[in-house]
Amino acid sequence: MSLLDHVVAVIEPVAGRDEVAELARKTVVAGGRATVLLRLSPAFRADIDRFAASEELDFGTAQEIALERLTERYRQMIDPGAAVLPIADGARLPLEHPALADATAVIIDASSVTYPALQLQLSQSPVPVVLAPAGAPTRSRTPVGVG
Repeated sequence: MSLLDHVVAVIEPVAGRDEVAELARKTVVAGGRATVLLRLSPAFRADIDRFAASEELDFGTAQEIALERLTERYRQMIDPGAAVLPIADGARLPLEHPALADATAVIIDASSVTYPALQLQLSQSPVPVVLAPAGAPTRSRTPVGVG
């Protein structure tokens, strides 16, 4: 079994940051699988608030639309069959989830690992953790999930 047979891509949907999604896509292209965990951060909530106000929607409806768009976006970027699971900011990463039982690595943006609770969770990961370089912004320039 290779390190990249089944990666868990922990993605914080932030405009202009696609490094983790790109590494997950490369894993799929090389014959592996990817599962996406979307961390719904305060920045994501702020994007939803702006989207809800601009479209005159309640927060729940705006969030549902954004999550549908994000799911589609990451499936298009990574793999049409990829599982995309949203997780609330501050929630424990569901590394014990049955869909992740055969995961071989966790990929996360290095800039996301500044949260102490997340650092602790990742230090207890049953599989290796790969930090995607926090480099220059990549493709996306619109608020993620609401454009």
